[in-house]
Amino acid sequence: MAGVMDIIVGSLLTLIGLVVWTHVYNALNTEMLGDSVVALISLIPLLVAAGFLIRGFLGMFSGQ
Repeated sequence: MAGVMDIIVGSLLTLIGLVVWTHVYNALNTEMLGDSVVALISLIPLLVAAGFLIRGFLGMFSGQ
């Protein structure tokens, strides 16, 4: 059951992360920071969401 909850949380975080990513990317996209630095900073919420999804799938398939 914990795996299912992790997948639900990861899915919600992915949706929130996509919205946050667009706002952060647009806010930080200035001439002082390079595009790659801005993209890495703004991808952090999506990486956290991916971690929850991976943990959820591994938890479901391992039976824990």
